[in-house]
Amino acid sequence: MKNVFFFLCSLVLACGSNDSNYNSSNNYSTSQGAALTQIVLVDTLNNAMGEVTLGSSPSIVVGHKDYSSKFKKGKLKYYDDNGQCVAKVSYKSDGFKLKREDGSLLWKVKLKSNKIKLANNEEMLNPYQLKRYEDSSEAKLKVGDETLGKVKAKPNKLKVTYGSSVYYLYDQRNLDYGVVGFEEIPLLYRMMILVELAKK
Repeated sequence: MKNVFFFLCSLVLACGSNDSNYNSSNNYSTSQGAALTQIVLVDTLNNAMGEVTLGSSPSIVVGHKDYSSKFKKGKLKYYDDNGQCVAKVSYKSDGFKLKREDGSLLWKVKLKSNKIKLANNEEMLNPYQLKRYEDSSEAKLKVGDETLGKVKAKPNKLKVTYGSSVYYLYDQRNLDYGVVGFEEIPLLYRMMILVELAKK
């Protein structure tokens, strides 16, 4: 896993400027059509911030730390390299919840036809929202009613702007993945949420 991450990092760094082309040969599908893809998140200096590898047991790399996962009793549980459960995902008909091992809520995510809402409370008070519009190449990032960022699909990447920060997701153009821009959510949890959105 770490070798894959460092290989992808080297590809990202080889890109040079932010607008240069990043070509990855690591996107592929299983014979059943289920995506098995590495998604790399980088900053404006092309520094790799995180990576998810999708498949039957998704894995995540954040801060050069590996996190593996296993499905147990209808939940996806994430483990650090010491085998400690750091979070688990439980599923609802309209979304999912990210919880601690003891069951306490970290983040609740609700999925609608034109938006994704995220909140750290059951009542969904003061939610973070990704809202899609008629323009299929762009979405807005909102906190409450205030727009603080946007997501833009480029030919070979997704550009996410949030406040003064800019991120890129390479070889991905799914606007939903723009939720990684919400900096108030710890990066590890953002990547876990990204895994679930990629399964849709």
